[in-house]
Amino acid sequence: MTWQKFDRFGVSLWIPSLGGRFDPENTMHDMAMTITGGLSKAERQHAQKRVRARWPRRC
Repeated sequence: MTWQKFDRFGVSLWIPSLGGRFDPENTMHDMAMTITGGLSKAERQHAQKRVRARWPRRC
């Protein structure tokens, strides 16, 4: 996960939707990060579909 990379270098990960610093021991923080990551992936896929629909390949 992202927080592990930051933690390795002593950098705190601040998440505004969580109200501050990410705590990997907090179950709610972990769930929120999992949900947020899933939504990001879904949004990327949605954007890819829109772009492909608008500009089809010409090969």
